[in-house]
Amino acid sequence: MKRSFLILLILLCMIGVFEMSILGNPNNLQKRMVDQINYRINVVNGIVASKNPNDTFNCYIAGETVIYPNIPTFSRHPKLEIGDKVVIEFINGCRETPAILAPEDIREQPETTFEAANNIYVVYKKTSDNKFYLIKINSDDSITAISELSEIYGHNLVRILTDNNNNVYALKEKESTLTYTWHKYNSSGILQASRVMAANELFGFIYNGNLYTMVYNDYRIRKRSLSTLASIETINLTASHRFYYLCFDSDGYLYTYDRDYSTSDAIVKWEIGVGLIEYHEQNIGSLSAWADWSLLGSFIACDYSPFVGAVYSFSTALNANATGWVIDNIPNSQAYGIASTPTYMYILGQNTADNKLIVKKYNASKDLQATIDISEDYIGNKNANAITAYPF
Repeated sequence: MKRSFLILLILLCMIGVFEMSILGNPNNLQKRMVDQINYRINVVNGIVASKNPNDTFNCYIAGETVIYPNIPTFSRHPKLEIGDKVVIEFINGCRETPAILAPEDIREQPETTFEAANNIYVVYKKTSDNKFYLIKINSDDSITAISELSEIYGHNLVRILTDNNNNVYALKEKESTLTYTWHKYNSSGILQASRVMAANELFGFIYNGNLYTMVYNDYRIRKRSLSTLASIETINLTASHRFYYLCFDSDGYLYTYDRDYSTSDAIVKWEIGVGLIEYHEQNIGSLSAWADWSLLGSFIACDYSPFVGAVYSFSTALNANATGWVIDNIPNSQAYGIASTPTYMYILGQNTADNKLIVKKYNASKDLQATIDISEDYIGNKNANAITAYPF
């Protein structure tokens, strides 16, 4: 019995030595385990929203509803672009000190998932009660009803916009006085702010944390706060020229339509603070101050068109005339809005097949991906329906 016990004791000692040789000192093993847990807690996924001149980046972070500004990177030679996915560590566990890890510093990919805003919102007016209703189109093309927008009741709806935090901005027209007011709602449809615009200040686009608005047939753009909608800067394009439409790409270039370019009209590409970058002379025909320009990939499309039976689109390279784009079962006279996420373009309109209010979903190759039924109870006018999505 004693001999058996002695053999068992020797075996246990040998196992202990083996574990020590493989795993190291128990204290060091515990430290590594704690370090790994901290790593997993403090490291998350993110997406680059914009770049700063000092080599820092503004990023969306998984689990957060705001953009984190001025995030440095541990990479010696960062080659990050807008939209790139990154791994971010909160230094010493402090969420006020995030930093982008260099690829060689990433031990494992975080389990946190990042979901961009990319919700698609529709506002439409019901025939049954003349009220406006806000709904959301989800990523699986299902629909979630949100609320009635009582502030627009009795008025015309010009357009709606959304930001990366899923707030919704609705521009209404008070027809009796032709005054225009932006209303800001949160994702539950609760009013957050309102502000009256200048006369005919109908165009709007949200880019990089600001609302940009423009009076049609004018050359000035107003940069506005998203929290209060107040003007914080006036940007001048070509003085005395008349401009229509407003659209940014992910690099911050502005696209608009100059009605007085040289001796003809032109679609122009503009860099704020620099000036005109590119142009393409073309008269695109009839214009509507209620129309939307929306960008997907390398083309911009407009829901109001001089092309019979189609919307129009043109390349951001500005190397060819705009062309008609036939939308299945939605002629241009019944297209009520257009919007895009980074991967899809959505066109709201009346279905000629069954007269329902529908949304057509297309990819960047203009291939139809889905038809989404919105409602049978709606008023078929552009001043009663609108769609928006966050394009970046």
